[in-house]
Amino acid sequence: MVQRVQTGIEGLDEVIQGGFPKGSMILLGGNPGTGKTIFGGTFLYHGGKNYENGLYISFSEGREAFINNMSSLGLDFEALEHENRFKILDLVTIKEAGLDTLMEMITNEIDTFGVQRLVIDSFTALTNAFEKPIDMRITLHLLSKIIRQSGCTTIITTEIPTGRRGIGWGIEEFIADGIIILKKTWKEGRLLRELDIEKMRGTRVAETRRLFTLHNGFKVFKPFEIKPVGKRRKFEPIPHQDEIFSTGSQEFDETIGGGLPKGSVALFELEAEIPQTAFDLLFCPIKANFISQGHAVLLLPPSGGYAKSIYKTMKEYLSIDEEINKFLRVIEAVSPYLEREMKYVFVPKAQNMTEKYEEIIKFAQELRKETGKQLLNLFGLDIDETTFREEIFNVVKQMVIDNKMGRDLLILVSRPKDRVVTNRIVNNVDIYVRIISENGIPLLYGIRPKTPLYGIELDYSKGYRLPKFTPII
Repeated sequence: MVQRVQTGIEGLDEVIQGGFPKGSMILLGGNPGTGKTIFGGTFLYHGGKNYENGLYISFSEGREAFINNMSSLGLDFEALEHENRFKILDLVTIKEAGLDTLMEMITNEIDTFGVQRLVIDSFTALTNAFEKPIDMRITLHLLSKIIRQSGCTTIITTEIPTGRRGIGWGIEEFIADGIIILKKTWKEGRLLRELDIEKMRGTRVAETRRLFTLHNGFKVFKPFEIKPVGKRRKFEPIPHQDEIFSTGSQEFDETIGGGLPKGSVALFELEAEIPQTAFDLLFCPIKANFISQGHAVLLLPPSGGYAKSIYKTMKEYLSIDEEINKFLRVIEAVSPYLEREMKYVFVPKAQNMTEKYEEIIKFAQELRKETGKQLLNLFGLDIDETTFREEIFNVVKQMVIDNKMGRDLLILVSRPKDRVVTNRIVNNVDIYVRIISENGIPLLYGIRPKTPLYGIELDYSKGYRLPKFTPII
């Protein structure tokens, strides 16, 4: 069985069966600014905190710069130094020494300090001092020999020039036990970070490409997966402010600029690949937050949403049936299974599309009057029939007017097939958010107001599901 060394990188160890193979040599490549030093620092710090001596050999930046950069991420390497668990070998000023001298210095430090984790940063900076390409190959072979003899688990960072995708030395495949490439790309004009596991000897890697962020350290995003809530608790509402509605999630409020202004129209455009579970994660807390504070919620579900399933999902946040029956209204067509006790269902009587929506708008006004509070209108724009688009557009315009007059909140949800309608109403919305998917991770970003990409994760800490938003920086 392969012994594993945990990397300490959040979200990575479970991808590589618990960590790097013990005693392995990992090449960590990437363009400038992709997070190689943070990756290596996290690896060493995790080891030091678990009584594994670590050595950082720097050919690119001095001790002070490394200590300060890591300290800004909450990694106190000076404390590890005082505990004799970490050491820096600063070779920035002597990297032009002879190859034999450098190898002897590295070997001595590994032996005398009892190094179990080693980071060499960066191999590119070291090889820049060589006159001949053959020297680079000899050095890599010597380092590999030293690492095998010492048994320490090693990360060697290397710079990949901008525009090139791989390391491209031609010998790394035979020497390295693992190859990880860090990338900076752009999605919808916003920074996206990707980690590619190109090789990991003795390791079964199900998914070789993952997204990551450098927000508060190096973090690899886990696949989006709904899990059962442990000890379930009733939803705790976040009070609305004088001019702002809360989404029911403090993180969501902060992500979209502090909340949703009263009388505003918010458009959420969801990519086709976004699952229903992600939709529920975003919008169930909003609905629960309104209902918990005595506001009615009028919901015209996007395609795939039905009254019974919506009711069941809301029960996970609001356990009192009377509360849901009093304040939730789900608009649905006449259905054979419609039961009398389903008080939360509203069925328009009109058959004509325009008349049906006029009936819905009138019903919304009645709900506002009945509760004496502003209303949450959440409407899906899932329209397949092109003949209805003009009518839908006119109805939405009227809804926007009514919404501002009543200082309600109108949330419109669209999918790519609704693009014609979306493009016509986009200038009438106050908040415009897109939710896309990349490598199985739902991502959110604001167009109005403009925001970076956020990875959408799950937070179970309160006893119910809440969205967690981690910026990709």
